[in-house]
Amino acid sequence: MRVKANPCFILHNRAWRETSMMTEVFSRQEGRITLVARGVRAAKKNNSQALLQPYRKIMLGWYGKGEMGTVNSLEAGDSEYALQGRRLMSGFYINELTMRLLHRHEPHPELFDAYEHALAKLSRDACEQTTLRIYEKQILRAVGFGLVLDHDIRTLDAIDHDALYHYQLEAGPSLTSPDSNTMPSVIIHGSTLRSLEKECFEQPRDLAEARSLMRSIIAGILGPKPLASRKLYQSYIRCLP
Repeated sequence: MRVKANPCFILHNRAWRETSMMTEVFSRQEGRITLVARGVRAAKKNNSQALLQPYRKIMLGWYGKGEMGTVNSLEAGDSEYALQGRRLMSGFYINELTMRLLHRHEPHPELFDAYEHALAKLSRDACEQTTLRIYEKQILRAVGFGLVLDHDIRTLDAIDHDALYHYQLEAGPSLTSPDSNTMPSVIIHGSTLRSLEKECFEQPRDLAEARSLMRSIIAGILGPKPLASRKLYQSYIRCLP
């Protein structure tokens, strides 16, 4: 199979054999894929290795069968996003989250656009935490774990801005406390649910609650293996003056 050059972002690289690189790619056309770029670490007269870096859009083509392909065309795209400090740590996080949640060879063009939009916002002065919460919401929806944010799952009533809800992690919000034998839940204000739905946070409390909710849901999906980027972020914060 040959895939023509299409927009891609690099999620992660690692050395492969003596001169090549194995790279995890998010392709707008093909979804998450694993590719080998042969000889790029030995190339002294071209910029192939420089192009195969995270946070820049590239036009990438490849061929191959099975789980892993081989790069056969590579060109610079039209966008590059400079992330530094905490925002670079956030970039590590959304890359790892994308790698962990997406199955290989499942196209997600709308999520690809959301991913690029998140990078663009992280590279500017947009609120870092709001950007992360919105991307988490979008990727959960893309992989079949969309959140219920607009109604009580038991009564079907619209979310009350001032009420406290028990958000059952695999079902949704309810004013009624779940039984002890049911799935775990997180207590959250209706205003937080509505903020997540609108993708606009006006109160610090709502943003903090949304972070706790997303962390619990994502941890339940990923299982016992924690996100390495989260530990890296925490270590970075501890080292700040």
